[in-house]
Amino acid sequence: MAFMKQFFFALSVIVMIGFSACGSSSNANEAKSGEAEKAAEATTGSKTMAVDIAASKVNWTGFGVGHNHNGNLGLKEGSINVEGGNITAGKFVFDMKQINVTDGTSGDDLKKLLGHLSSGFFKTDSFPTSTFEIAKVEALSGDANNTHTITGNLTLNGITKSLSFPAKVAVSGNNVATTSTFKFNRTLWNVMENSKDNKLFDLKKFANAAVENDIEMSLDIKTVATTTAAN
Repeated sequence: MAFMKQFFFALSVIVMIGFSACGSSSNANEAKSGEAEKAAEATTGSKTMAVDIAASKVNWTGFGVGHNHNGNLGLKEGSINVEGGNITAGKFVFDMKQINVTDGTSGDDLKKLLGHLSSGFFKTDSFPTSTFEIAKVEALSGDANNTHTITGNLTLNGITKSLSFPAKVAVSGNNVATTSTFKFNRTLWNVMENSKDNKLFDLKKFANAAVENDIEMSLDIKTVATTTAAN
């Protein structure tokens, strides 16, 4: 019995060391975060373009010990303001109750995972939506995959902080297309479920259930062709 206890303790230590050493399993750019910034205001001469909800995609990936999960997130509404071929403002509202899993998880495992995401990670009954409001969009040089750096305020779990990440932005006439893949540290928004940094999470006992702090996001945002002048 003593040997078995020592064996399982050693095994949990090995898993914890592996979890701590591996860092994020995502190779995406790390988004910068900080105190909330002043949101950009649409200028009088700008055009307001509605986000094409059907054509836009918001995908996520979470990384666990020896396994990952991925899916998509509902985009409730959004708009982007453009003037002179540049994005000047914008706001997006995400439906946190529409967190979907697309990695093949099914049956009771899927039901359990969705419940865990809704009640444990994001507390969707208390925070049914999250928002991202643009503060500034700046040209980016020296990056073969991205053209701009987008900085805005992410409100998640009732907490607002700035988030800055590289993106590929194309403005053509009445259409805007923005794509980006980045990772951010969820614990900065107090999303602490199964994090090794959560003091209430028994890492020794539940090492195999640990989930990395970084969430990878992949955005593909498009606008519809109709436009209206900003006030």
